[in-house]
Amino acid sequence: MKKLFVLLGIFAFAMTACDGGSNVKAEMAQMSVAVNKLSDAASAQEFHQAAASLREASVLSMNKKPSKIKTDEEFKDYQAGMQQFIEALDRADKLADENLDEAKKATQRLFELKAEYHRLYK
Repeated sequence: MKKLFVLLGIFAFAMTACDGGSNVKAEMAQMSVAVNKLSDAASAQEFHQAAASLREASVLSMNKKPSKIKTDEEFKDYQAGMQQFIEALDRADKLADENLDEAKKATQRLFELKAEYHRLYK
């Protein structure tokens, strides 16, 4: 019986140790869905809801280190990229009330940042 508990403990520890990178992947998947919802939004309200979801996932992922990042310098650069992403999202979200089409155009910056930082850290 003790062996079973020891094995379960080791398994739980291993899963916890491996979980760090997968959490970032989960947030990134959530971000991808939310970005698509921004583009598909039919109203400012839909845009704001998608932006709020995207912002939440972005803030969470900004503080988690992807598995490809090995140094503190790389992590700081990744965080700076996420901060730029959040700021671009906030600018687009503010535009949605005045002009939804302009807000959607402003999300192009999100795709540019995604391409730039995925090349480095994905």
